[in-house]
Amino acid sequence: MPISYKCPNCAANLQFDPDAKRMVCNFCGSEMYPEDVIEPESGRNEQSAEDWQDETEIYSCGSCGAEVIVGKDLSATFCAFCGSPTIISSHYTGGTKPTMIIPFSYGREEAEKEFKKWCAGKVFLPRKFKSRASIEKLTPMYVPFWLYDYQVDINMVIINYTIRDVPGTDDKPDKKEMGAFECRKRGPLIWEKVPIVASRDMSDIAVEMIEPFNYSKAKPFEMKYMAGFFAQRCGYSDKNLIGKIRERIKSNAKDAVMDSFDDEHLPVSADDYSLYPIPDSEFALLPVWFLTYTQGKRKYVFLLNGQTGSVAGEIPVSPVRIGLLALGLSAVILPVLNFWEDFCYEESKKKTEVIQI
Repeated sequence: MPISYKCPNCAANLQFDPDAKRMVCNFCGSEMYPEDVIEPESGRNEQSAEDWQDETEIYSCGSCGAEVIVGKDLSATFCAFCGSPTIISSHYTGGTKPTMIIPFSYGREEAEKEFKKWCAGKVFLPRKFKSRASIEKLTPMYVPFWLYDYQVDINMVIINYTIRDVPGTDDKPDKKEMGAFECRKRGPLIWEKVPIVASRDMSDIAVEMIEPFNYSKAKPFEMKYMAGFFAQRCGYSDKNLIGKIRERIKSNAKDAVMDSFDDEHLPVSADDYSLYPIPDSEFALLPVWFLTYTQGKRKYVFLLNGQTGSVAGEIPVSPVRIGLLALGLSAVILPVLNFWEDFCYEESKKKTEVIQI
């Protein structure tokens, strides 16, 4: 049965407002905290996987194949990933239900302000990219992540150099000596909630640029936080991403060990004999503002961390603006070059005349 959250004053649908941090009614203006909203169907608080599927629809893009999940009170009119209006609705089945969600802290007004600030000073941006029509396609999207808790018993053999000062004598100056030696580092290292993107439509590198998220502000998942928002479909199970999280932890572990040496030691290599077990995991939805711009055959993406405001994006360049700049520079440089050529020619004539005399 589809579920929506109703305003107690006028019975219109409620939506979560990131700016107010409250559930709001756009019809009568009522506001209330999410925890004060009465759950539909006898005030239930626990939602099963079947409830999650009943409460959501999945929209697929007929052009790029991207899929987003929305509550039954929301519809998709364009694809946030490629801009296509070709959207197909279907019932959502077989999806993984999140256990955690970080609600949006940045509403549309703040997100647009950060986008304009990011665009400021970039003179080669296409006008269309900064247009009102483009900004209106800035979409709040809950991105699926697997969060891994990892504990590793480190066992690494490090080759490093030591540099020590050797005091001089009356007839010899002070000097530095360098020696190489091998040492072993052992001990536990613990990471909590290391995020790995579980979406097939989102670049890992792009999302890592807007990390970290503050997990102390996370909430147990409730559909009310999704009211008025999109969510990307989970494309990978936690087991599918074990290889990726293991490589990330290996890299982090090596960096942590190498950084543990003081200034007198210079680590140059590490042989890793640590064991990396299968970690615990948790499925979460994290808030991201998302904008896609297509120029020719290339797609550019702008991302804003919906909790912290961190920004990342690829910068499209307008060929027209570059061409105009080139023409403008030509208009300045060519007269200078012509003057210089004329000047050199006149000087050479003078020298020639002197030689002839």
